[in-house]
Amino acid sequence: MDTILSVKDLGISFGGNKVLDSINFEVGEGEVLGIMGPNGAGKTVLLNIISGILKADHGEVIFLGEDIQKAKITERTVKGIGRTFQVPRAFEHMSVYENILASVVYGQKVSEKEAAAKAIEILKLVKLGERANEPAGKLSLINRKRLEIGAALASDPKLLLLDEVAGGLTNAEVAGILDIVRTIKNSGVSIIWIEHIIQTLVDGTDRVMLMAGGRDLLTAPPMEVMNSSIVNEVYMGADEDE
Repeated sequence: MDTILSVKDLGISFGGNKVLDSINFEVGEGEVLGIMGPNGAGKTVLLNIISGILKADHGEVIFLGEDIQKAKITERTVKGIGRTFQVPRAFEHMSVYENILASVVYGQKVSEKEAAAKAIEILKLVKLGERANEPAGKLSLINRKRLEIGAALASDPKLLLLDEVAGGLTNAEVAGILDIVRTIKNSGVSIIWIEHIIQTLVDGTDRVMLMAGGRDLLTAPPMEVMNSSIVNEVYMGADEDE
């Protein structure tokens, strides 16, 4: 398996607070890497650095063989990095279809005519085809999550960053999100998935990285991580979310 992303010695501090301290990991082509850890572990900050929202104090982010630390957010999107957020960020006054269409036009730098077919394809993948003409602002939580994933796919990413897309959902809805993630993985897209819901990490990932205190403590197959004594030690001292 070829490596699509390599993170080396990554660190960042806010004031005197060291949020990430020498993070190291790799993601292979077509691999789903889950990230778990207590609130405040630095998980979302890590995604913010990879996607370009934040700049690390030190370390490297190598994507497709290139250090992208100096690349802007838009440049990283064009290179092939897609991103969701914990709180869905749809244009609520626009329809579901218009949200995806705009994301394709912006993410792939194509005309609306060229983007139309791709937008319809994405709507089917995230199971929103029947809601294409509904205002995004009136969607239920599960459908907002689906739309968020669809918007992240609009740039045709090679690496997709998922930040708690299953949070707040019922067991049945979580199963639906797992189906979508599997479909994306099977298309060859690599995924980094932050999640607190254990079911998603066990059933939906190839490996899991455990984070705490801004460090990567263990990276292994899901059940090996879940059964590790380190997990209990980490979660007994959980802090507030970042």
